[in-house]
Amino acid sequence: MLEGAHDQELAEAMPRLWAWEVASTTGLQVQGSNTFRRDLHPGTDVAREYYIIWISERMKLWFAQNAGQWLSFVAVDPR
Repeated sequence: MLEGAHDQELAEAMPRLWAWEVASTTGLQVQGSNTFRRDLHPGTDVAREYYIIWISERMKLWFAQNAGQWLSFVAVDPR
């Protein structure tokens, strides 16, 4: 639980934030690496298991063009 009093004025001044919820694909990640199992990939532009999110080339290009100043990308080779 957070400590301190709620400040309604501060809450109203804060920007609206969102969390990106990507469904996990069980068994996708090769444990201990940033590699995924090609045969288990769901075929979507975004996939994840645990803490790594894999994106398609199409999505990478869009992100690079629209949010590249906040993101970096690492190439991976599927197994």
